[in-house]
Amino acid sequence: MTRKLRTADYEATLNLTVTLREALPPNHLARFVADVIAQLDLASLYARYAPVGGEAIAPEILLGLLFYGYATGVFSSRIMKNSRNDGFDQHYNVQVATDQDSLLIVAAALSNHANDQQEVEPTLDALPAQLGSPEAAALDHGYFSSANVAALEQRGIEAYIAPGREAHHPSWRAFFGELPPPPAPDASLKVKMAYKLQTEVGQAIYRLRQCTVEPVIGVIKEVLGFRQFSLRGLAAAAGEWCLVCLAFNLKRLHRLMAG
Repeated sequence: MTRKLRTADYEATLNLTVTLREALPPNHLARFVADVIAQLDLASLYARYAPVGGEAIAPEILLGLLFYGYATGVFSSRIMKNSRNDGFDQHYNVQVATDQDSLLIVAAALSNHANDQQEVEPTLDALPAQLGSPEAAALDHGYFSSANVAALEQRGIEAYIAPGREAHHPSWRAFFGELPPPPAPDASLKVKMAYKLQTEVGQAIYRLRQCTVEPVIGVIKEVLGFRQFSLRGLAAAAGEWCLVCLAFNLKRLHRLMAG
């Protein structure tokens, strides 16, 4: 054979020195997480360190490990994702509010309620004041109640809450059928909301819910792999859920900034 082939010198390769700078490209998520943490005010964390004692690990290093770990699906320092207490299974109700355009999580909440009826106001309360209030909110039938509709309206938020379970595969008539006459002024809230969701605006806003909140929860479960809490107790689990949502936002913001 006369053709020249490129071969490998495995012994020489083993002696090569590779730096982390070479191993991590400029747009790597680890670099992004480090840059974000460098902009945080960690004074409250430093204040919790005792003035004397052995050399401790700086909080920005520990935060970096936590943020990067959760953003890449590593939720335990021992990677014991399947460990559980036999005979005991504690469940939590998690909530997120997401921005329609960026899909970033703008509010997160957690409770031990059995359903979503009591989750609207706590999630609204979790919205940062700097963001203001959204013009509208779309929620599925699990949140429908007169109290929740009133809570949204009191905050100047137009409510679009499904009054009943929607069909998974609606017929073409559901999209192209004629809009029925408006309900009477004394009609029930359920009837009025059903009509509202049949309007062109109502259909457009509620349809967006399927490509905002639902994909975010799907990514947290399927891509990040978060399916159970490592911590026990309501306060601890709420803190861990905030960490999960923060990790999602870091990963999402990194992707958005990378274009």
